[in-house]
Amino acid sequence: MGWTTWGWTTWGWTTWGWTTWRRGALAAPLLALVGCAAAESHEAPPLASRIPHEQLATREDPIEPIPRGSSLDPRRVALGRQLFADKRLSGDGKKACTTCHDLARGGVVPGEARSTHPRAAPGPYNVPTVFNVAFDFRYNWDGKYKTLEEHLSAPLMSPVVMNGGGWKAVVARLERAYASAFFAAGYRDGVTRHGIESAIAIYQRSLTTPDAKFDRYLRGETQLSDRERAGYEIFKNVGCITCHQGINVGGNLFQRFGVMADALDGRQPTRLDMGRFLVTGKQRDMRVFRVPSLRNVALTAPYFHDGSAATLDDAVRHMGRVQLGYILTEHEVHSIVAFLETLTGRQPGTRR
Repeated sequence: MGWTTWGWTTWGWTTWGWTTWRRGALAAPLLALVGCAAAESHEAPPLASRIPHEQLATREDPIEPIPRGSSLDPRRVALGRQLFADKRLSGDGKKACTTCHDLARGGVVPGEARSTHPRAAPGPYNVPTVFNVAFDFRYNWDGKYKTLEEHLSAPLMSPVVMNGGGWKAVVARLERAYASAFFAAGYRDGVTRHGIESAIAIYQRSLTTPDAKFDRYLRGETQLSDRERAGYEIFKNVGCITCHQGINVGGNLFQRFGVMADALDGRQPTRLDMGRFLVTGKQRDMRVFRVPSLRNVALTAPYFHDGSAATLDDAVRHMGRVQLGYILTEHEVHSIVAFLETLTGRQPGTRR
């Protein structure tokens, strides 16, 4: 444990997400440059299994492909799918999980930065994608929740999101319609809070997006274009890879937003911008957020916790400047974006 030159603690690196920096040639200067915080990084996400060496075209890469196939209970996946789309979860019966997480559009509602409720103000944070959450080590932008089950209550009970009205009310609304389905899925106690949380979380863990072009490239099944390959090299060389690596290309550590420059560009900070400080109360966690996954990032505009970057090009430029202290040329921006577009995988809920 030690202090970086920017005055905040670095907790160490995950060992489950990427194993290829043993050579150390690039890792050391990047760590010195960016100083990513991997708080509690020893906690692997539920499905973060390693990929066997023989499946990869090379192990000299810090990104791993998403595994094909699933060992999840199909009965509980099917039940969770029904619940995820059921508007009876919300207090007034007008909103389901799919309202903010559209599976046909990247697991978000493109162009909308906030969750909304028909009778309430917009939710505080930019809605993250629901895809590949199985590989995240924490949930919420501030990393408040350790499991998907624990996280579910936040939007469900929030008066500005689904306004569920308490778990007793939610169970009562679902009990008659779902009693036999819960029993058939192995929930012997019928419709309960535990069963609802479990089924929806299992369904969310099934929402992976395998077979992205970059994953197929890692397996030796296809080639990148010259621009895509150049973009990946730039992505690594300028330091993006330091925080965005592993099976989910992020999602496995915490980082301050604005390491090298003011990420808010002079805007007066609000409670929304405090990040993990709201969880820990520690000054070192001010403006520290869970690093998001970059998988399917081309589909999930706008970007950042506040939705302040309207396009992927804008987000790349901003991150180069405020996180790395590097002004990217337009050629570099477009090349990185071309690489990021190769991270779009097979989408659940579509025929892609």
